Amino acid sequence: KAAPLPYHQHGPTALELGKAFTDAGLNGPTFKEHSDYFPHKMYTLGFAGGNSPSFYINTDDNTKIHQGESAFGQVTEGLNTIDRLLNYPTQNGLWFKERIGIKSVRVL
Repeated sequence: KAAPLPYHQHGPTALELGKAFTDAGLNGPTFKEHSDYFPHKMYTLGFAGGNSPSFYINTDDNTKIHQGESAFGQVTEGLNTIDRLLNYPTQNGLWFKERIGIKSVRVL
């Protein structure tokens, strides 16, 4: 499941934010490096497609469907919160029906 939706209800979309990076002469907010040492296991993070700054949290081992793509982090605390998201209703089994926000994050 994932929800790379606009960051602000009435603000720019993730794709528009990603375009701002390329308009500024940057490659974009995502990176293309891949390593077999960082597979898309449960609770890892990966960037959504389309060169947007949106990301997703793997809620299963998705290594086979994300071959060649980078996993760039791992959730180490709050796993029960991620598990609760599995019960949220979705539109098509992938996109949440309602916007899900993150209140805080700590990057180590």
